[in-house]
Amino acid sequence: MGFARACSVALVGVEGVVVEVQADLEPGVAAFTLVGLPDKSLVESRDRVRAAVVNSGAEWPQKKLTVGLSPASVPKSGSGFDLAVASAVLGAAERIDPAMIADVVMIGELGLDGRVRPVRGVLPAVLAAAEAGYEQVVVPEQTAGEAALVPGISVLGVRSLRQLIAVLCDEPVPEEPADGQGRPDAMLAGLMIPGTGLGTGLAPAAARGDGHRPDLADVAGQLRPRQALEVAAAGGHHLLLSGPPGAGKTMLAERLSAVLPPLTRQESLEVTAVHSVAGILPPGEPLVSRAPYCAPHHSATMQSLVGGGNGIPRPGAVSLAHRGVLFLDEAPEFSGKALDALRQPLESGHVVVARAAGVVRLPARFLMVLAANPCPCGRHTLTGAGCECPPSVVRRYQARLSGPLLDRVDLRVEVEPVDRADLLGQGGRGESTEVVAARVRDARARAAERLAGTPWTTNSEVPGHELRTRLLVAPGALAAAERDLERGILTARGLDRVLRVAWTVADLRAADRPDASDVAVALELRTGIQRGVPMGAVQGAGVVVTGAGGGIGAALARRFAAGGARVVVNDLDLARIEPLAKEIGGIAVAGDASGIVDAAREALDGTVDVYCANAGLASPGDAFADEDVWAAAWDVNVMAHVRAARALLPDWLERGSGRFVTTASAAGLLTMIGAAPYSVTKHGAVAFAEWLSLTYRHRGIKVHAICPQGVRTDMLTAAGSAGDLVLAPGAIEPDAVADALFEAMDADRFLVLPHPEVAGYYQARAADPDRWMGNMNKLQQKWEASEA
Repeated sequence: MGFARACSVALVGVEGVVVEVQADLEPGVAAFTLVGLPDKSLVESRDRVRAAVVNSGAEWPQKKLTVGLSPASVPKSGSGFDLAVASAVLGAAERIDPAMIADVVMIGELGLDGRVRPVRGVLPAVLAAAEAGYEQVVVPEQTAGEAALVPGISVLGVRSLRQLIAVLCDEPVPEEPADGQGRPDAMLAGLMIPGTGLGTGLAPAAARGDGHRPDLADVAGQLRPRQALEVAAAGGHHLLLSGPPGAGKTMLAERLSAVLPPLTRQESLEVTAVHSVAGILPPGEPLVSRAPYCAPHHSATMQSLVGGGNGIPRPGAVSLAHRGVLFLDEAPEFSGKALDALRQPLESGHVVVARAAGVVRLPARFLMVLAANPCPCGRHTLTGAGCECPPSVVRRYQARLSGPLLDRVDLRVEVEPVDRADLLGQGGRGESTEVVAARVRDARARAAERLAGTPWTTNSEVPGHELRTRLLVAPGALAAAERDLERGILTARGLDRVLRVAWTVADLRAADRPDASDVAVALELRTGIQRGVPMGAVQGAGVVVTGAGGGIGAALARRFAAGGARVVVNDLDLARIEPLAKEIGGIAVAGDASGIVDAAREALDGTVDVYCANAGLASPGDAFADEDVWAAAWDVNVMAHVRAARALLPDWLERGSGRFVTTASAAGLLTMIGAAPYSVTKHGAVAFAEWLSLTYRHRGIKVHAICPQGVRTDMLTAAGSAGDLVLAPGAIEPDAVADALFEAMDADRFLVLPHPEVAGYYQARAADPDRWMGNMNKLQQKWEASEA
């Protein structure tokens, strides 16, 4: 009768549980029983261990042998228990002293000839042993460097069971020959899972390829995407690159990991542990010191992305990219379920995978980069390229990236095709990776100093509550973001993410806290909408704004003037526009809007580039309203636009440019209850603007129709109780309308919808007019009841 015990480690994900390997010899028929929830590969260790012991020159005990793995309730898998099982058996047979192995953790697979083969997960196994109080570990010689990364642990690396027996028995240690020269070391096969070697996208970027390290200087042009890449690296923000094929999306993403700062000691241990368990730790590099880069193919399953597999779940791509970059090229081609499974790790920094064999928590604090074409053919956004995809196909393709997923992406950038000058290097080379990485390191250092004493190290990790209560931006800096939140462009989560990006932008310019310009950059990078004024479009332009005595007209005038335009403001009452003209450095011209063009030309030295037909008349009433009411509404809301176009078009067509802006209303698209003259004439204003656009678009005339639902102006008050019922609840400020116009100008979009929900109403009306009118009739009845 004999008994001995040794220790090993069972891995559950990237966490280890110390297992006591007990061997008991009893008189009886020779048999070898293994108990304690072993898997198939561990059950097969009976044959491996028997052959290894015999071929190592030791005698196999011819008795009833029982090996127990305790705790028995923990599932055990893999061949890493072989060395501990063999040692316990030899201790029970008194070939070695049982006391010598009782408190030693042994990890390694045995070959039939007694050689000790390396296994995956040595680092997390040794970390678990150290946390459990063990001080000595025995591992395969090839992984001794990995085990030695854990402080306070004495590591013995052995090549064979013979060597281990000699050490434990204080005998001369035999020399073990190395494998044949010039051939791959077969012993290292245990470290790698087939198909996960170099060049597969599951290795750090610096280790892939032929030795050439990708450099940002290789990227031609792309100033805005390069800025987004730098912000992403500095703050750990997720990034979406959208654009046609060949624009450089993949080139940019592949260079991101090199811009990230080197991993800290703790981060290196976390990453190395994951890579060791996954089988992608490069031989000879026991510690990963650079940010990893993982780029799975778009055919990847949900399990391969977030982790899973049969039995105990293994790390997926999100964990392999921990503290590094996860690049999803051709993102819309991924499975929708696989993409949406990323939502939890994007928020929490870890992923919890539940299987019948157990629940595993895997680290997943990664920087995600999505790359997407605008449509299946890839030419949807190219000027004049003639996209072949029907609109419905484009919508379905873009909808493959779900709203909840995109809401977690801080930066969304259009990557435009590279022009000839940039491609041929005529604009000079861009900044190198080294230069950008230096700024990123400085920005991260500032963030780390600010966040000292907290659980967070980068801006992307800071909770929204902290951003809104402790880390405050400059006074008034959030005005534009608050307007976007009010208009539904931003969600509450989106506002928090804008704040995080604003802090990163401020860190990059070494500012103490974000101001309005930093928030504007953050909004532009998140929404894809250019903030402020497109200077090239209005700088020095001659602009006329009618109805500028207040409300939307005054907001438009201020915005154009801020962009450097020469602005003429018009209203019937000179006293209402003189203060505004003085404020913005413009020119006040009073009078009927119908005859303003000639006076404006004279004031602007002969050139009107942009005409904003903003003057309007709110005319409540029904079909029985006086003829004068109908005539006045028609004259102001429609014919004034027609007369202005007659005066402007000859000059605009001759020079091939001009911009006509109609301030209509959502009533011009949907109809307003209780206001027949207003609704009918606003429909006419939209129709005329549409006619101008489709008739003269190819000749350089740009047309925009502004269709807000409710704006806090005098006209909203004039709408009466019907306005209180329909418009007031969602009313926005005039400045928000000006924002929407400039966004539409930058995007060359006809309809300007400051209330995004109007687009949905408009589509619903077109899809089922009868149902739409039935619902509007119910609203009419509700209004009538409130008036009774």
